[in-house]
Amino acid sequence: MKIISVGDMINDGIKKSESLREAFVKAYWKDIVGNLDKKSEVIKIKDQKLFVKVEGSANLHFMTMKKGIYLKNIEKLLNGKYIQEIVYKLGKINLNNKILNEVEKPKGCFKIDEIDSVDFSDYSLEERIERLSIVSKERELFLLENGYKKCVQCGNLFLGKNLRCPKCRGIKDRTVVNKY
Repeated sequence: MKIISVGDMINDGIKKSESLREAFVKAYWKDIVGNLDKKSEVIKIKDQKLFVKVEGSANLHFMTMKKGIYLKNIEKLLNGKYIQEIVYKLGKINLNNKILNEVEKPKGCFKIDEIDSVDFSDYSLEERIERLSIVSKERELFLLENGYKKCVQCGNLFLGKNLRCPKCRGIKDRTVVNKY
């Protein structure tokens, strides 16, 4: 049995999975586009194209001019040129997707510049798993301290006043008017 690092596993996963690339781009969208993350959101990645919804024609024009910089940031994040084109669409942004961007990232999260600097090569597999567990617990505590609740039915974290998350209550995602 060959032991490989978690970083190598993630890089292999990024090479194979378009959905994992999409998850990384969504998670680090603020680091990729800066303050325009509040006026834009990633829709999907398909056929090496990143589809992004942008609120307002002025923001769309500005992001179109910065497309080259965004592509370089994505290439650095994913350690490869997996996205060849960014396609912008004008539309309203879902406010629920932006709530996490208003609070700081938990201690365990890394910025784009820090991703390459984390070296797990000296850690054993058990230490890596322990580190991931600690980061997960820190993130959960951070979210609970910042207004999130734990669903009594499924245990997922969510924002709201109820005891059960919207999914357990049977409420589908709905579009809301952006407050920005």
